[in-house]
Amino acid sequence: MIKFNQGEFPIYLAKQHIIAVKPNLDGETLIVTTAAHGPRVSPQDLIDGVEEQSASFVVNESIEEVISAIEADSN
Repeated sequence: MIKFNQGEFPIYLAKQHIIAVKPNLDGETLIVTTAAHGPRVSPQDLIDGVEEQSASFVVNESIEEVISAIEADSN
């Protein structure tokens, strides 16, 4: 799990759930995740037509800091 800060509160996201890091319309860092807070979706579920859930989080860290944290978690 990777710790990020959302306002004054920490959030923890699993690297495997992060699918995008991008700026939102206000220029804040947005992390887009898949199935982070919903049920796990298997490949068979997708074949059966179950849609994968996604969520997005605005965090205090810059895009560069988020990417560095993801890469550091890879080691």
